[in-house]
Amino acid sequence: MMQKAKRILDLVRNMGPRYVAFRAQHEVMRRSGLLKRSFPQDPPFQQFIILDQWKDKKAKFFFGSRDDIKLKKTPSEDLSKRLSELMAGRMLMFSSFVSEPNANPDWVTNPDSGYHYDAHKHWTEIPDYSAEAGDIKYVWERSRFSWIYDVIRYDHHFGDDHGQYIFSEIVSWIDDNPINCGPNYRCSQEMSIRLLNWLFALHFYSNSPALSDGVFNKMQHVIYWHLHHIYHNINFSRIAVRNNHAITETLMLYLGGLFFPTMPGAGNWKQKGKEWFEQEIAYQVYEDGTFLQYSMNYHRIVVQLLSWAITLSENNGECFNEAVYDRARKSLTFLATCANDINGWLPNYGANDGALFFPLSSTHYRDYRPQLNALAAALGISAFDSPANEDAAWYNISKGIKQSWAPTKGVHSFTLGGYYIIREAETLTFIKCGAYKDRPSQADALHIDIWHHGENVLPDAGSYKYNTDAETIRYFSGTRSHNTVMLGDNDQMLKGGRFIWYHWIQQANAELIETADSYEFTGTIQAFGHLAAGITHTRKIVKQKDRAVWSVIDTIKNQPAGIPLIQLWHIAPGHTGEVQLTTTDATKTVLEPSSTTGYISSLYGQKEESTELSFLTNSATVNTVISIG
Repeated sequence: MMQKAKRILDLVRNMGPRYVAFRAQHEVMRRSGLLKRSFPQDPPFQQFIILDQWKDKKAKFFFGSRDDIKLKKTPSEDLSKRLSELMAGRMLMFSSFVSEPNANPDWVTNPDSGYHYDAHKHWTEIPDYSAEAGDIKYVWERSRFSWIYDVIRYDHHFGDDHGQYIFSEIVSWIDDNPINCGPNYRCSQEMSIRLLNWLFALHFYSNSPALSDGVFNKMQHVIYWHLHHIYHNINFSRIAVRNNHAITETLMLYLGGLFFPTMPGAGNWKQKGKEWFEQEIAYQVYEDGTFLQYSMNYHRIVVQLLSWAITLSENNGECFNEAVYDRARKSLTFLATCANDINGWLPNYGANDGALFFPLSSTHYRDYRPQLNALAAALGISAFDSPANEDAAWYNISKGIKQSWAPTKGVHSFTLGGYYIIREAETLTFIKCGAYKDRPSQADALHIDIWHHGENVLPDAGSYKYNTDAETIRYFSGTRSHNTVMLGDNDQMLKGGRFIWYHWIQQANAELIETADSYEFTGTIQAFGHLAAGITHTRKIVKQKDRAVWSVIDTIKNQPAGIPLIQLWHIAPGHTGEVQLTTTDATKTVLEPSSTTGYISSLYGQKEESTELSFLTNSATVNTVISIG
């Protein structure tokens, strides 16, 4: 009982009384049925706007129709294959794997678990997480409609028109998902992503005979109730969640008011959406350009949303405040600095659920260059030279390039987020050391990511799945899957339910400097607070210039008696070259590693075996020299 009370107090201290009060109020409203009453179940049809009226009065999108797209047509076998797979009922899931065709596909059956949701049950009665239902993201993935970009891109490059297919799928979704019912109304962000992608399809196929009055009538009714839902549930994202969900939803409210101005409440959606979006960007993207979710991929989501926000507002003679532009520029700087120059991949750092809302290029999902280039173009900057990069062209950005920019070699420190990067011609060294003022994603402090010739030789293990067994969740989100130090079997913080950690790391300091022949990092965190007070971990890294050699010294102070120090290293499968690790303790005794099977999840829902080396000692110091040949 005492431990439970301490954890509750720790949660209140970390998350703040506003969060706790809102979650308590929200749960009371949900259980009492008051929340349900605010979101009418399957309301009768209403005609808010007709197709001709929308075409005449619509605001300026990236393009008026497909005829306005200036992107050179380059038909490819890859696009043809993607379309064929879609037509055969196989869809790319989480930018990771192609699903198997279902003889009787619908929109509410989990293809991973086979669980069929009740599409007529109010969304407040649908759980986010259920062992029986499995990972609800498998249901949401198809309903995002991000897959339509494969069809749209095919139609552009091949000069075809699959508008009938796209709109028949949208109508099918509408018919199978009564308003405010079932799993696809459970999350306002999912609803926002769906609307953003429908908006893209409406404009691309605006002159297609497939966009009939009947199709538009169905869509405008559901679009209104999506926006109504997002607006009236916005505090959940802005208070209880406060991450990329809130950024997505507030932008959708602004764009909903912009592109559907005659709908009831549109003026308020637009005004409040813009105001809230500015607030969320200023809060969530730190002043050094790092992001409060401590996740590379979720930061890329924000980059895509910023590209939409800046371009579409300017297309319509408006703009967001300077803080939005400032955070956009700094986000570009941070993410580009973390990217390796060979293939545009970044460390697989932080939570990664495979999200890519607007897949407008044929590059690999882990290649960030298309999305970063699009934001750079929106800001008037020339950044990466990348093959098969279509994103900026699809946004029809006509703004002239005002400057060219690329990250420099040498040391880069982003102290607010706690990231330290060493960039060289043949290596990239990425180090995490920061204190948390916002909810941590993983227990990964002082993790080091090492890249050599574009290969992530010593990687972060990734996320795998958000809804799986507790042991697997703890492995991927915990300390064991990172290149850092554990004390016994203990994570740096104490794992709670789902996305909760107790005893956050809230004291950290670090420095990265350049000397004549090396780069030197020193960082200290106060961690393992659930074991004892005052435990610190200091890591010193010396990277020899222009050589693939690193010295890593870890020191623990106030180490509890009887709990050994374990230094962990994960070697990626399939890498080329040889990795050598020589490890000694404080007495210069050479330590032999324990080699076990670890796991890496480069893409959501998939994992592969890796080599996990652990060096165990009762000494307070361990020193490893890493060389890659």
